[in-house]
Amino acid sequence: MAALLIGCGFGPGEERGDAEVSVTRDFGRIVMYDEPQPVRDSDDVMRLLTRSVDQVETTYGGGFVESINGFAAGSADGSPVDWFFYLDGTESPVGALEAQVEPGDSIWWDRRDWSVTMHVPAVVGSWPQPFEGHPGAVDVECLMASPVGCDGVVRDLERAGARVAKVEGETASLRVLIGPWSRLRDEEEVRVMARGPSESGVYARFVPAPDTGWLLQPLDSRGGEVGSPSRAGLVAALSDRSDRVTWIVTGADEDSVPSGLFGPDLEHRYAVVYPEDQGARPVGVPRP
Repeated sequence: MAALLIGCGFGPGEERGDAEVSVTRDFGRIVMYDEPQPVRDSDDVMRLLTRSVDQVETTYGGGFVESINGFAAGSADGSPVDWFFYLDGTESPVGALEAQVEPGDSIWWDRRDWSVTMHVPAVVGSWPQPFEGHPGAVDVECLMASPVGCDGVVRDLERAGARVAKVEGETASLRVLIGPWSRLRDEEEVRVMARGPSESGVYARFVPAPDTGWLLQPLDSRGGEVGSPSRAGLVAALSDRSDRVTWIVTGADEDSVPSGLFGPDLEHRYAVVYPEDQGARPVGVPRP
């Protein structure tokens, strides 16, 4: 189908506040645009995109992005690439013309390799979303030996605007699990990690290690191993695509569980690995 070139400036109505609009490439590694954009009445994700960047080409009646500022879907370095968007850190179940935007929302477009999976249901790179302004309680479960080990994460969630609680007798739409992999791996929402990034969307996996329990193995965009497994930590988001998102703050053991959720570590990243060397910088996965 012929591409439709959409110009900027449509979407009349009064401004009601700002939403954050980000445009990146290669799993967030290259930032093309990252600025707040005023939200007007009846704005959708596509309208905010076309007001934010110079040139957007679409297909299928204007509902799917084909190219942004000359970077097109198709193939790059022998791998299929396409544009995907996240609304408040979650893969939208509807298209960009149908996804309505409210002030405070975060819209993140990324052009990425989808040779391993078309679907990465949830990401951490829209922090402080999905916690800021979340209408319900965020179900936080501490699986550390001592609840003190979860205090830093809980504090950061509350600073982000979350109402932290233990939700009893119901399934919360937003959940955070904190603890070593040995304690998290059997949780219902987490079991998908064992099936790899094609199912979970997380480009890392825990592998058993003789006498030491578990080690974390980062993966690249094609699912291959990068470096050696280590006693590292991981912050990732999982979703079963039924309006439920679970963040995991975990590690190979209790000592490697991240002690907090620091925004600059998470920004524009699908998931984050915290190296065994405490002095090393956190790195996004998939790795280059």
